Amino acid sequence: MLDTNTKQHINNFVEVLKNFEEYNDFVIASEANENDPELKSLRKELGRLRKHFNENQNNGNMTQEEIQRLRSLQNHINSHHIVHNLVSSQNELIMILQECNESISREIGLDFAQNTAPSSCCG
Repeated sequence: MLDTNTKQHINNFVEVLKNFEEYNDFVIASEANENDPELKSLRKELGRLRKHFNENQNNGNMTQEEIQRLRSLQNHINSHHIVHNLVSSQNELIMILQECNESISREIGLDFAQNTAPSSCCG
């Protein structure tokens, strides 16, 4: 559907984005988030606790201690410095992408990102 010239302009735009420090910070933070052994272990434990929690919730055997343990582990993961770095770098990258959207939207006279999002069948 796109001609070769348009594809080349898009590829150039992508390469420029990849050269942003914010993009590189996000890639590094994302890799650290996925590869950190401590976080992998914590997430595995969280998955096990969630499964146990759901089973107990369905059986009516859930305790406040289990709820607190699950929340505590979730908070521990969310406050981990690697997760914090990921969220921070993601927010920085989102700001860059929003600026790109605003520039494109000004040039074409409509909200680029909104008009490229999938439409909802139900409004």
